[in-house]
Amino acid sequence: MIEKLNKASFDPLLNDKFEVFPVGMERVEIELVQIKDKSTEYTDAFSLLFRGPRENLFRQDTHRLKHPGLGEFDIFIGPIMYPKTDGIYYEVVFNRLKQPKD
Repeated sequence: MIEKLNKASFDPLLNDKFEVFPVGMERVEIELVQIKDKSTEYTDAFSLLFRGPRENLFRQDTHRLKHPGLGEFDIFIGPIMYPKTDGIYYEVVFNRLKQPKD
């Protein structure tokens, strides 16, 4: 499932809510607040920035992520330093080599 996800999969989901099921914790609702294209000539790369509640910080790890339109999948996500203080911010980074063109 996750190998089929690309930036276009997430573009219509900006500002949507997702659920994270951190290991050893109750589920945490997070919101997709930013999508950045970081692709190059050789890589298909993008990052997702999520905002979650300040009282439910979860650690960097591979966690189950759920969205009604995408389903459920495991993804590596972790908190990052971010200049805003309205929540805890988390980042997911996708970075894949592009397939050579024939």
